[in-house]
Amino acid sequence: MNQFEFGLNYYFRDDFGFVSSYGRQFSSDGNANIWTVGLTYRVALPLWPEGGK
Repeated sequence: MNQFEFGLNYYFRDDFGFVSSYGRQFSSDGNANIWTVGLTYRVALPLWPEGGK
C-alpha cells in the first residue's frame, strides 16, 4: 500500500484553529480518497501554582 497526504493548518488566534487534510491511498484492494477536517482549541495549564518555589 502507498499513500500520499497533503494538509493545511490555519490558526485564527493562538488557541483556536482549523485543520484539514486530503490523502490518497493506493492498494491492490482498491484506491481510496481520505478527507479529514477539524477544529482545534488549545488549553494550557500551569504545572504548579504561581508563586510557589
